[in-house]
Formats: sequence, C-alpha cells, structure tokens
Amino acid sequence: MNLLFLVTKQTSCEECLVGQGFKTQFWCVTNQQCMPLTDKDKCSNRELHDLILNATKCCSPITTENQCLAMDSVSFCLWCPTHENPDTKTEVQGQCMYSGDYININNNCKTNPDITSKCSVYSDCATCSEDVVCAWCPSMGRCVTAILDDMEYPNDQYKCMGGRTKVCCDSYRDCATCSYNAGQITTPICTWCQTTPQGDGKCLTHEKAIADVTCTAINELGKGYCNDKCYLNGKDCKSCISQSGCIWLDEIKYTSDVQEDLQPKIKRFCAVGGSKGPKNSEISYDAQGMVMPYPFTVINYNYMTCGMHAKALNTMIISIICSVAAVILITYVSIFAYKRVKYNKLLREAAKRQITDDDKKLLQQKQEEFDIEDFMITIQAIPWSD
Repeated sequence: MNLLFLVTKQTSCEECLVGQGFKTQFWCVTNQQCMPLTDKDKCSNRELHDLILNATKCCSPITTENQCLAMDSVSFCLWCPTHENPDTKTEVQGQCMYSGDYININNNCKTNPDITSKCSVYSDCATCSEDVVCAWCPSMGRCVTAILDDMEYPNDQYKCMGGRTKVCCDSYRDCATCSYNAGQITTPICTWCQTTPQGDGKCLTHEKAIADVTCTAINELGKGYCNDKCYLNGKDCKSCISQSGCIWLDEIKYTSDVQEDLQPKIKRFCAVGGSKGPKNSEISYDAQGMVMPYPFTVINYNYMTCGMHAKALNTMIISIICSVAAVILITYVSIFAYKRVKYNKLLREAAKRQITDDDKKLLQQKQEEFDIEDFMITIQAIPWSD
C-alpha cells in the first residue's frame, strides 16, 4: 500500500524517474501519471529512462520543437511533427519524445520525426536542401530527416520510399541548369520537359517527366543537348525526319567497355545526319561538370521516310538511278544509231545527185557537231550523284 502511494504520488516525469525511480516505474504521457513497470501495457505513450546517463531531463513535457531540439536536449529528444494517424484518421499534435525508446516512437509517431533539425517545417525542396541534416522526399512531397536510414524508427511504411534528394528539380528554370543537375544517365533525378518547339518547358523529376503528357520532348542526354533541335523537336520518327538535316536512329548499340547496366537506356532518338548516317556516333553526357562519352554503332536509321530503313532506301534509290541511267543510255544509243543510219542514207542520196566534195564535207561537219551537242545534253541530264 505504501509502495502504491509512493508511485502515484509523483506529479512530473522528472520526479517519477529521478534517482532509481526508473527501475521500478515509468511516466505515462497518456494520462500524465507515474505508474509501476508492471502496468506498461496499460499506457499507450510512455517515457522511461534514467536521468543521468541516457538523458538529463524528460522530453515529453517539452511543448515546442525549438525547445525539444535545443542544445540541452537534442542528443536524446526528437520531435514528432503534427500528422494524421493513418489508422484512426485523426490528427496527432506535434510532441517531443525520448529518442532511445524506438518501440514507443513507432507506436505513437506515424511519420518521419525531426532529429537535430526542424526538417518538417520546410515546405519546399530548395529551402529543405540548404539544411545539411534534411533532404527532400519526392514521393512524399515533403522535407524529411536525412539520417533515418540506420534508425529503427519510424516503421518502414512511413519512411521515404524511392530515395531522398538534395537536388530540387522544380526550382530549376532552364534546360541547362536542369540537365546539369540531372544526376547519372542510368538513374536520372531531374529531366527537362520541353513543352514548345521554341524550347520553353519545365524541370521535373525523371518519373514525372516521362508521365507528363504536356512534354513534347524530354532531354535525357545531358546539358550538351539543350540546343540540339533535332533531338528535342524529334520525339518520334515522323517529327524527326520532318526537320531538315535530321535522321531517326531507330536502333543503336553502345560500344564502350562500360558494363551494360551502366550504359544509357535510350536506344532510339533523333540526331543530326543524312543519308550516310548520323554526324556523330557518340553521346557526350554532360552533368555536374563531368562529360561521359558513350560511343555507339547504328544498326538501323531512317531518313526521308519512316516506312523504310536507310539501308533498304539507299539500295532502292541506287537501283532507280541505275535503271534511269540505263534507259537514258539505251535511248541515246538508239537515237545515235538512228541518226547514223539516216546520215548514211543522206550520203548515198547525195552521191546519187553528184554533189561536190565541199558540200559533202560541210554536211558531215554539221552532222558531227549535232551529235556531240546532243550527247552532252543527254549526259548532263543523268543524276550521277545522290
């Protein structure tokens, strides 16, 4: 009876846990009472620790985040920001909690807690990233503590899934800045979404850029391609080859020694080139001031038409040119032979009329001049180059 009186007599957390009190009792935050350890299951939110080694004071009585994360308590207290309990659909007010009791934290804090810094108060990525302790969680759209990976709280479903970042895509206003901060070509963070042929657009996370239907083109090849009209205005084969000097690379194969999972995922794009292929056979990925070359060979490409690859188209064009040249040559030979026969006939008729030698020479000279002029006109009509 006296023991029960001593336990319930304590009116504050410090009084409850001071000295050896923490060995037999705990402070129940739920009902603001000091209770025996045997009743832990009767209290949903508690605080239990010594006041010498683990902490120098209680965390639960602290009512503001500034005081909770102040110098004299930041090493053992954390702040659970105001959030909605997903189980009860009720709002849970922000509270200061002892950071050493992860079971109690997971039971009562259904969100990412603030540790050492007030990350949850930052409403945008740019401000969040300025704090070394914080990072932006794109999937949650909020700022979270960046040092929770090795912590046993919060529960996995409340942690930032998909990774955190200090790169704030939506704060970049032009292609060059966005692409400079894109990250690695295999796992891009930011991607420039072009919305007009003039180059206007917005910087989005890579996942959003791919899904955004307002993007007429997206730049996945780095800063160096921000002014590449073929690439940015050629989202598909049709829009690509409609531009002068552009060809559609329908299939390419990277030839660098870099292992396959570190090579670009892009296999088709619009590039500067002509009937003989692309002007350059290398992607120069420029991000964070580092240029990574990715050489490739072209397996199939299109120009002039999307219905036929260049190899087949070139073969067809050459066949047509050869056929036309053959027809022209045969026609010329036929005409030449016809005129020669006609000329011989005229000579025979002239001989019969006994024309003079001077008349015959003049007639022959005129005929030769006519044949040479006719031959040159015919040759010039043949398109000898593609």
